Amino acid sequence: MTTVRNQSSDSFCYICSKHELELSLKTADGLLQSIMSATNSSHYYMFLSPSGNYYRHSVNEEYKGNRPPSPLLFLKEVKQHLVDKHKGLIFDGLEADDLMGFANMNVKWDSGNVITCAIDKDVKKTIPGPWFDYKKREWGETTLEDASFFAHVQAIAGDSGDNIKGLPGIGPAKGSKILNAAGEGTYIEKVFKAYLEHHNYRIGPAVYDFQKNFRQVYILRSKQDFINEVGYVPELPEPINY
Repeated sequence: MTTVRNQSSDSFCYICSKHELELSLKTADGLLQSIMSATNSSHYYMFLSPSGNYYRHSVNEEYKGNRPPSPLLFLKEVKQHLVDKHKGLIFDGLEADDLMGFANMNVKWDSGNVITCAIDKDVKKTIPGPWFDYKKREWGETTLEDASFFAHVQAIAGDSGDNIKGLPGIGPAKGSKILNAAGEGTYIEKVFKAYLEHHNYRIGPAVYDFQKNFRQVYILRSKQDFINEVGYVPELPEPINY
């Protein structure tokens, strides 16, 4: 028996939004059924993001601000359909990624495997465990080491898709090289050293920029993470029996 945590935020809705409303809703129903069948699953969580109201905007007002308005017609209707029919969950200020991180660490599963279903790299590469990409129909698994490495690379390089600016002249490849460099120090120590060097060892600006970027790329997991960033811990119902 498998329990699925299904990240269905913008990506799921984008895939399902077609030129007609009825077709869009049927596509959403079919995609969920397809995911459950492909993963041989019996239960799921469906996490959705609120409409542009994320705690990360308090860290960076321009977070995701480089994305143009969507030309798709029925994104809101598909999202509401997922809430009404499939019990999708939305929490104030939290993105679906954070809710998946929370479920990964805090939900006590009775039996079976847990699979993260997502198409976004931020989810597949930062939440430990097996995953299923429901667009590419690909499987993979992320280790704790993989997740930590990816998050720290993003803390240096930023993420252009989310409008997170990293250190100038450092992309993912160079960020990976910095973390892989020989010498003492944890990932976070090497990242902070890169910020210190960029700011000519001025502690204040280095700490400010480092914390700003890390808070944007880090997916919340522990209860204390949620208390620190949004002031509350999400209360999840039992997984949905499909």
